[in-house]
Amino acid sequence: AISGVVTDTTGGVLPGVAVVAVHVASGNVFETVTDGTGSFRVPARIGAFEVTVALPGFTTVTQTGLQLQVGQQAAMTFEMAPATLEESITVTGEAPLLDTTSSNVGSNIDANQMSELPVNGRNWMDLAMLAAGSRQNESSGAPLMRQGYSQINIDGQQVTTNFIGLGNDQPRFSRDAIAEFELVTNRFDATQGRSTGMLVNAVTKSGTNRFSGSASGFFRDDKFNGKDFIRDEVLPYANQQYSTTLGGPIRQDRIHFFSNFEFEREPSVIAFNSPYPQFNEDFPFTRTQQTGGAKVDMQFSSSTRLSLRGQLYNQDYHDGGGANRHPSGIQVQNRNTQQYLATLTQVIGNSTVNEIKGGVSRYTRLNEPISRYNGGDFPNAATYSFRHGTATRVNIRGYRFGDGNTQNHNQYKTSVRDDLTLSFAARGRHDMKIGGEFIRDMSILRGCGSTCRPTLAASNGRVPASVLTQVIPVGENLNPAAWNLDLLAPYAQRYELSIGEPGLKGFYREMPSNIFGVWLQDDWNVSQRLTMNIGVRWDMETGNGAKVNLPPFLPGDLSEDTNNFGPRVGFAYSAGDRTVIRGGYGLFYAEGTADEMHQTMMFVLSIFPQVLYDGRADFPSNPYNGPAPTRQQLLEQSCDLNGGAANCTKRSFIPEMVDPFFKTPWSHQASIGFQHQIGSFAALESNYVYTGGRGEEGSKNVNLNYNSATGANYDYRDEANLPLPDFGRVQLTAFEGRSNYQALESSITKRMSNR
Repeated sequence: AISGVVTDTTGGVLPGVAVVAVHVASGNVFETVTDGTGSFRVPARIGAFEVTVALPGFTTVTQTGLQLQVGQQAAMTFEMAPATLEESITVTGEAPLLDTTSSNVGSNIDANQMSELPVNGRNWMDLAMLAAGSRQNESSGAPLMRQGYSQINIDGQQVTTNFIGLGNDQPRFSRDAIAEFELVTNRFDATQGRSTGMLVNAVTKSGTNRFSGSASGFFRDDKFNGKDFIRDEVLPYANQQYSTTLGGPIRQDRIHFFSNFEFEREPSVIAFNSPYPQFNEDFPFTRTQQTGGAKVDMQFSSSTRLSLRGQLYNQDYHDGGGANRHPSGIQVQNRNTQQYLATLTQVIGNSTVNEIKGGVSRYTRLNEPISRYNGGDFPNAATYSFRHGTATRVNIRGYRFGDGNTQNHNQYKTSVRDDLTLSFAARGRHDMKIGGEFIRDMSILRGCGSTCRPTLAASNGRVPASVLTQVIPVGENLNPAAWNLDLLAPYAQRYELSIGEPGLKGFYREMPSNIFGVWLQDDWNVSQRLTMNIGVRWDMETGNGAKVNLPPFLPGDLSEDTNNFGPRVGFAYSAGDRTVIRGGYGLFYAEGTADEMHQTMMFVLSIFPQVLYDGRADFPSNPYNGPAPTRQQLLEQSCDLNGGAANCTKRSFIPEMVDPFFKTPWSHQASIGFQHQIGSFAALESNYVYTGGRGEEGSKNVNLNYNSATGANYDYRDEANLPLPDFGRVQLTAFEGRSNYQALESSITKRMSNR
């Protein structure tokens, strides 16, 4: 936004002044009139502006060179003299280096940095490492690789994926599609939420009044690489990226478009360097990635603007390798996301702006094993697994094989959001933001992933390499049908398998959740020097397991977590013309993840029995000593359901189920710091920031008792000392962790000057 005050040469305020802001690149016009205090506020967009103020009887003043960045509110002061022979004057100015109205702690990555700085791999998110307070130094798809501690908004649309995790599961965007972004590391205002740590707010590029485009290529090759430390050779590597953009006017000054497409191809090799040389094959594959999108901006009048955007991302790759894994653990991976967004901005009178956003964000994750049963699909009689099924995963000491699994996760988020901004005078200037948001999150589980992968634990002693070679004959790395698992019987401990109803239906479940957010934020200019940022936000999310019936742990009638009120208060005080002191405190709530929920639904849809080794020579291949039981048979044989009858089966819950005492994780955030302008082109900023995480996620086996004599837990096989002797391992996600983060975040920013 552009805000400011218009006065005459005596310092008296001028109401009724016409304020016209022109977006230089697109010709879009934004208009308003000063109120009774001589103040104005214009909703704007990123880019360069010319701002003109005019009032009959006074000299018209135009300021050029004003450059607005994401999240920035430019505070301007105009002085108008009585008209003489010179009816207008033009001055050159820029957005102020000091932010005198906000207590947020963050940094901008501007258009120059986005277009000029080289980034290995062209991941635009890597540029966040330039921001003060950035907490990572590796390439990723999220500003912070910690669940619940970051949120990504593109053009105001929340696109963060929270079904499985972070990193490679986040949507990707071409660097050429992102105009600029800001990284807010502490104390963001009440209009934004669902993160206990930081936010990234990015804006995509738009077309201008001039047709323009680009075609580019970026190439990397192993000719520039050194030898791998382990292999003592240069590992094969190549990468090619091709990017195109095109934008321009559909109608001058009114309607513009921008489009982009990027393709990446990376031939690569999955290498294995385990202690078993006979298994250490190199597997070539080619990773491909496509990103693209289109955006249309329409200005119907100076008071009404509509923006439409669509983005897509698709990546195919393989995953695996290392020192403790067998080639059969290679996974064929696919990630696919799509986002669609419409934004309607309306200026109502001279003091009210309303913005409505509606959109859809879709995410699909598909994993499949590279290993095949005699080259074809696995028999599904025992596992009832999705699509191609999976081999038996075998864990021996320091090594595992058959590690592939099949899973298909989908997350569809439909959102609508309304932001109403009211500007008025009451003991100072108020910019009050009232808003609400609703997100319908439909997470869909297809297949059972790692939970229905049959697992043989064979860690009772170290398996000699000579035996392992007989288990997996040479040349049969990827054909589980040729494996002789029974040779591992002397080392066997237990066998685990999740068994559901036959067919895909047995492992299909829709998991809807409703996400609500309501906020009130008042940015109150108490005086020329002091601005108070006061707000409160309420968040609620349904569908985190409160209504799941899984006795005796989840009764199905728990109450939802509804008391997530987050008050936030901050201040910005101008201690002179060149120094601003700012600080504040607030409560911030995370968004619940669907990860624990989808694991819990697997326990509802299937039974996960744990069969202990019984001494039979064919136990690894025939753990049930006959056909695998059905889900109904297992229910009838479950120790917790049949009163602990002889030879009953103990149910286990692995890897995790939701916490019956679930509360949304939250954090305390506080900061205090200053910003000081140095000369005309630079500013120094330093902030002490604190983030105290509470109710953080952890995972533990709750079916263990503590032995006070030894200072350790009793062995899980010691049934006499199990809290729940009729169950096996009960892995619970407990939201009871805590952390404290403190930092001094400092930066020196220099504006572009003298080229």
